[in-house]
Amino acid sequence: MTLFEEQFLWLLRAGLWGKEESKFPMIAPCYIDWSSLLSLAKRQTNLLLVQDGLEVLLAMQTARQEERVVIPPRGLLKIQNMRMQTQQIHRDLNAIILEIDTMLRKVGISPILLKGESMSAIYPRPESRNCGDIDLYVDPDDYARAAALLSTRFETLTKTTEKHGSFRRGRYNIELHFRTLVPQRPWCRRAYDDYSRSVLSQAKERLPLPFAEGKVLVPPVTYNAIFLLGHIYHHFIEGGIGLRQICDWTLFVDRHGAEWDREELSSLLERFGMMDAWRVFGCMSVKYLGLSPDKMPFYDEREQERAERVLSIVLREGNFGRYGRGALAEKKEDSFSRKKSKSLRLFFQRAKLRFSIFPKDVLLYFPKWLGESLSRLSL
Repeated sequence: MTLFEEQFLWLLRAGLWGKEESKFPMIAPCYIDWSSLLSLAKRQTNLLLVQDGLEVLLAMQTARQEERVVIPPRGLLKIQNMRMQTQQIHRDLNAIILEIDTMLRKVGISPILLKGESMSAIYPRPESRNCGDIDLYVDPDDYARAAALLSTRFETLTKTTEKHGSFRRGRYNIELHFRTLVPQRPWCRRAYDDYSRSVLSQAKERLPLPFAEGKVLVPPVTYNAIFLLGHIYHHFIEGGIGLRQICDWTLFVDRHGAEWDREELSSLLERFGMMDAWRVFGCMSVKYLGLSPDKMPFYDEREQERAERVLSIVLREGNFGRYGRGALAEKKEDSFSRKKSKSLRLFFQRAKLRFSIFPKDVLLYFPKWLGESLSRLSL
């Protein structure tokens, strides 16, 4: 791990928890490669958390009467502008969520807010969580009616996927789900679908939105712990995931871990083929994101080597795998056959890294990827 990556993780932990016990890593007094560090924070969509961590570092240095680090004025201005923009985006997203919630509840449909804005509420500073799309779940029997209603106020995007339909208003995307997750292992999918539909039909907790006057339904905490981990794992195997989503899950475990029946949680994770992923990402949350090992169910220190390899992929590839794919990804191809050859080589390039960590699920993903690739040929 490079020095600026260690510095980034230190600042990220300090931003997540409002403190950091270890010494800030530097090779010289106050030396920070700000260009590399801020670029990494941006790729991981955690720039505002890094700023929060910087405030912790400055307070520590002041208390110890040490020379304080100085962020370049241009970099600081970019972060401040981003914070103001992010606060406005949060307000806009919260308003849209409440609008949809009100619209659907009027016709007897109870939407449930998944991840996203519901995670902002568990951060020390909710505005420091970068925004994403809006994800709402409705019962499969209500989906067609709910989608028709949304289409009267929002632009409808593309065709419906195996999990959701997509809508847009201006710069904001809304995903309306009738399934929350498709587990990697095909034999686990029916069990997860049955469990998901049963549990979500009984959801009762209404969470106050942090940037609007109103409450929305959210999943029960045990269900949410499994779903959030499953979402991370799904994206890690199939494309890539950033630290923002892993930070969400880490803070959620810290906040709600005491509420779970660990025997039930263990049974569900085994049933849905997610226990191995839980142990690896759980080790990563403890070793690199600062979660107390006592708070992480089924924590296993022996998974550190695999957790470190996951972290290296996440740091290199960034949010949803959009970065660090190498020269092959940047190469432009003109012919159809060369484009398909490039796509295949990119798949194996990324799969090779993951296969050594999660071999079974990487192998299971290949037929799905191949089927989707062939289906695009017929379009």
